[in-house]
Amino acid sequence: MKKLLLTKIAVIISMFLFAQTDILPPQLVFPLNDAVKQMPDTELDWYASAGIGGVMYRVELDEDNTFPNPVVYNTELTSQKLENLLFGHTYFWRVKAIDNIGESEWSAIYSFSIFSRLLPNKPNNDEENVEPNESITWKPSISGTQVSGLSIIQCQIDTAFFWRKINQTLTTDNLFASYYLDDNNVWAVGAGGTILYYDGTSWAEQTNPSTEDLFAIDFTDSSNGWAVGESGTILYFDGTEWMEKTSPVSAHWQGLVMLDANNGWAVGSDGMIISFDGTDWTEYADSPVTGPLTAVYFIDENNGWAVGEDGVIIYYDGTEWAEQTSPSSKDLFCVSFADGNNGWAAGKSGTMLFFDGNEWSEVDIDSGIDIYFISMDGTDSGIAGGKDGFLLEYDGISWLETASGSTKILRGISSQDADHALVVGENGTLVMKSDGGFESPLSKKISANADSTKIRLSELYFGTKYFWRIRGIHNADTSKWSSVKYFTTIANVTNVGPANNSTNQMTDLTVEWENISGVFEYIIELCDDPNFSTPCLFYSDENSFTPQGLLFNNTYYWHVKAAHTQDTSDFSAVWSFETLNNIDLVSPENGSFTPEIFPTLEWMELSGVGGVEVNYDMDENFTEPVVAHLEGPKNTYKVPFALQDGMTYFWKIRAYDSGDTTNWSDTWNFTIGEDTLGINQLNQHNVKLFPNPSNGVLHIEVGGKVQGNVLFTLSNLLGEIILTEEYDFRPGINQRTIKLDELQNGLYIVQFKSGKTVYTQKVILDK
Repeated sequence: MKKLLLTKIAVIISMFLFAQTDILPPQLVFPLNDAVKQMPDTELDWYASAGIGGVMYRVELDEDNTFPNPVVYNTELTSQKLENLLFGHTYFWRVKAIDNIGESEWSAIYSFSIFSRLLPNKPNNDEENVEPNESITWKPSISGTQVSGLSIIQCQIDTAFFWRKINQTLTTDNLFASYYLDDNNVWAVGAGGTILYYDGTSWAEQTNPSTEDLFAIDFTDSSNGWAVGESGTILYFDGTEWMEKTSPVSAHWQGLVMLDANNGWAVGSDGMIISFDGTDWTEYADSPVTGPLTAVYFIDENNGWAVGEDGVIIYYDGTEWAEQTSPSSKDLFCVSFADGNNGWAAGKSGTMLFFDGNEWSEVDIDSGIDIYFISMDGTDSGIAGGKDGFLLEYDGISWLETASGSTKILRGISSQDADHALVVGENGTLVMKSDGGFESPLSKKISANADSTKIRLSELYFGTKYFWRIRGIHNADTSKWSSVKYFTTIANVTNVGPANNSTNQMTDLTVEWENISGVFEYIIELCDDPNFSTPCLFYSDENSFTPQGLLFNNTYYWHVKAAHTQDTSDFSAVWSFETLNNIDLVSPENGSFTPEIFPTLEWMELSGVGGVEVNYDMDENFTEPVVAHLEGPKNTYKVPFALQDGMTYFWKIRAYDSGDTTNWSDTWNFTIGEDTLGINQLNQHNVKLFPNPSNGVLHIEVGGKVQGNVLFTLSNLLGEIILTEEYDFRPGINQRTIKLDELQNGLYIVQFKSGKTVYTQKVILDK
C-alpha cells in the first residue's frame, strides 16, 4: 500500500515538472514571410520564448524548405546576423528554443529572397554635357531596405552597348513596326506608307503603292512579306516589289501574324479579324468583341491570342475565337509568347500581364510608362518598350529597365534572336540590338569600397555617349549587373566673357570660359585673324587667360578647348572683342558751368594703359593747348593753374602704351563761373544764327546750360521792332526757325534778352 502511494506521488510530481518545462517555439518577426529584395547580411529576428533557466536558440537556414543541408546557428540572443548570402536566392529559416530542461518544437517556416541587382541613380539617362570626371551613384536602398552586406561596388562603363541608335536621314515620319528576317534583310514601316529596308550595309526607302499609315509587318521568308494598316490597307511583297491586295472589310488593321505562306491573321478596329489561306483574306464573322484589337500572336495554327482596348484578351483554339478573363481593364497594345505556358501582354500605364498556361495575372514592373511592344525570344529572354525611349529586358525572373539610347516614343520591335533586334519609333527612330555590349577597347570596370556613396570616373572622352551599369560584390558572390543607363560627355568649352562682339575693351582684359572639372589644361587661340592662321596658341591651367601685347583700336578673335591626358575637346565658338579706342569723358559735363577755377577733369576708369594725355584750351581747335601727361591708368586730372572766370575751356584726352595710342576722346567744354542764365551764357559760344547772310530763313540754335524764358526781337537800323517772340529754352541744344522772306534786304539787329541780360548780333538779309 505504501509503495502504491509513493508511485502515485511520483507520477503527479513528474506531470507537474513536465508541464513546467514545455517551452513554446519562438514566433518569427523579421524578415516577413516571403519578403523579397533583402540584403545578403540580413538579420533574422524573433520573439523570446520563456523557459526554465537560460534559454538558447537554434536557427536553421537552407535553400530548401525541408532543410536537408541547413546552416545552423546557436545563440542566446533573439536575433541572428547573416552574411554573404547569395544574390537572387531564396532562403528558408526556422528557430527552436532550448532551456535547461528541454527544447521547443520548431517555429513556423519563413522564407525571404536576396536582391539580384543594385539600382543605378545618377547621372540620368540622356543627360548631356557631363564632365569627364563624372561620379556614378546608386540608390542607397532597395524597396525601402538600406543596401548593406557588400564589400565592393563595381561600375562598368563603355562607349558601345547592345542597343545603338541608327542615324538615318531617309525619313522623320513615325515608324510603327519592323521585321528582322536576318542581318541582311530588315524592314521598318510607318506613317504615310513609309517602308524602309536594310540590306546589311545601308538603309533605303522602298516604293509603296499606298500612302496610308502602316501599323504591322511580317515575313515568312525573303520573298513573302505582308504589311497592313489604315483604311483596310494590305500590302504584299514578292521579293521584288510591294503591291496592294484586297481587304474583305475596311478596317484599321493594327496587328498581323503570318504562320507560313498559307496561313495568316490580322486584327483591327471594331473587333474585326481576317485570316489568309494562301490565296485570299477572309473575314472572321464571329468576333467575340467589338472594341479595337491592337495586336495578335500565334504559337501555332491552333493557339493564338489577340489583345485590345480595355484589357480585352481573346484566344483562338484552332476552331474559334473566344474571350479570356483579363486581370486588367487598361488598354493592351502588344502580346507575345515563348510557349503555351509562358505568354505576356502589356499596355497602358506600365500594365504587364503574364499567362501561365491556365490564367492571366498582373505583374508589377514598377513603372507607369505606356508599353507599346513586347517580344519573347524564350522563357528567359524578352524585350518590351514604349514611351520616352523606355526599354525593358526580361531575364527569366524579372523585367529590367535598360538603355535604349533614345528618348523618343518606341512603337514596334522585331527580333531574329535574343541578340539581334530592331526597335522603331517616333520621328524615324531606329534602334538596333547586336553583339558587343561592354566589349569595346574602351570598356573598363572601376570598383569602390561599399561604404562609398559614389564611384568617380576620370578622363572620359569629350562629346561621347557612355553606357554604364553597376553590381555588388561580397566574399561569396557577385550580383547581376544593374539596368544600363547612358549619358553624353561635354563636347566643347562654353565661352563666358568678354561678351561676343564687345567693344572698347581694356588691353589688359581677361578672357574667361566655363570651368570643366577633370581637365588638365585649356588651349587658347587668340589673335587678330578670324581664321587663326597666324601663330597665336596659348595654354592655361585655369578657366581664364590674360593676353599680353594687345593694341588699341583692334579686333581680336578667340576660342578655347579643354584637354586631359586621354582626349581634347572641340573648340568653343569663336568670339571677338574690340580693344579700347575712345575714352568716355565724365565731368565737368559738356557745356556745363563750374565755379572751380582749379577744376578736376574726370573720365572713365582705365586699366592696362601706360599713361593718359590731357589737352585743354580756350580754342576748340586746340591751337595752343595745355598738355599734361599722366603715368598709369589715371582717370582724373586737377588743373594746376587758375582758369579765367567767365571763359569757356575745351578739353579732350587719349591713352597711350608702348608707342600705341587710342583715338582722341570727344571734345567737351565747360565755362568757369556760376550756373545762372546771363551774359556769360548768351554769348557767341552758345548762340548761333545761320545762315548769315540769310536768304529769307533764319535758324536760331541755343545750347549749353541756357534755360528759362528768353525774349527774341528783330529790329531794323531805325530801331523799329519788326518781330517779337518769346522762347522757353531747356538745357541742351534748342533750335528755332524764323521766316524773313517778307522783309526787304538789308541789315537787321537780333536781340536776346533774359532778365537784365542782353545778347545782340547783326543779321544781313540778302534774298
